[in-house]
Amino acid sequence: MSNHFVESHSGGFYFSSENPDVIQECGEDYGNGDNIIFTYDDENLEEPLKSLSEYFSRNLVFTREKLIEKLNSYDMEQIGVYAAVTEVECNAIYDIDNNKDILKILLEENKISKEMYDELIEILDDKLRKQLEFIRNVDKISLNVMVNRKKEKKKEN
Repeated sequence: MSNHFVESHSGGFYFSSENPDVIQECGEDYGNGDNIIFTYDDENLEEPLKSLSEYFSRNLVFTREKLIEKLNSYDMEQIGVYAAVTEVECNAIYDIDNNKDILKILLEENKISKEMYDELIEILDDKLRKQLEFIRNVDKISLNVMVNRKKEKKKEN
């Protein structure tokens, strides 16, 4: 049987085995339908853990190209590469902390087990540690050069 992890149109998350059309249905009373984040077969007990960990760490970056994309969202001429890198680090910490709060609510509402909660917290802590380590090990000078090259290419187009 298929199960879905769903983001409610009114806020919050839940699991459902309803038909996807019913979950995503828009109604006059409530406007937007709910959004299915991922679907899994209830026979695969590892799938919710894997998909939840991927969903809650989706904003982390582990390649230079993705890091440059994130840095390009800041005005680096004004704040500089070091400040932009610090912003990316702070945003990663904020995102993971926010997602831990969501997991805590799911636990309190008995939508996930204590074991799954503990495992997900451990996974998120590990991914955040790796994220910060990755960012700190990137050479900032070459990163600045790559960001400037990318901006110059955009200006040419």
